[in-house]
Amino acid sequence: MHCIEFLTEEDLTALPESPVHITDYALFEGMVHLPETFDGFASSVFSSLPASETVHFATDTYLENSVKQLECKGR
Repeated sequence: MHCIEFLTEEDLTALPESPVHITDYALFEGMVHLPETFDGFASSVFSSLPASETVHFATDTYLENSVKQLECKGR
């Protein structure tokens, strides 16, 4: 990792000029009422995000019969 960092010209310790928001699948799982249309779903998701120029959605998939899938179903 240090070799790769050495090859970069960008200052990796600098903070971004504008805030970056990262959210994961828990945002979707926590929705109690699912809208009937995708437009309603998208509006609900985007209205729950804080103001930020950059938003990253981190999602994951679980293999069938995996421990992670069982944990997810348990929630």
